[in-house]
Amino acid sequence: MPTLNRLLPDWRDKKKTGLNQVRREVLLNMSFNMGHTTFKKFKLMWRAVKARDWEEAANQMLNSVWAEQVGIRADELADAMRRGKFGGRLAKRRAA
Repeated sequence: MPTLNRLLPDWRDKKKTGLNQVRREVLLNMSFNMGHTTFKKFKLMWRAVKARDWEEAANQMLNSVWAEQVGIRADELADAMRRGKFGGRLAKRRAA
């Protein structure tokens, strides 16, 4: 969480950021996976998140080396960012 606290200090506040629980979990997942140094390089994604442009945030997530490295996980997380809810394997895991 220190990474998110530095990159988006109000990330827990839905009213200030527009981030629902699912979108916050997507960012947490990515931050734990990458760490601060790499995650802060997603400048266009961060700009889109701050503008509440979820479609563009998802597109920027997929337009990265990270997406190539993690494969389907990136697709699932980008879809969750775009729609604000989990689908596919992530939804099944959460339901179990």
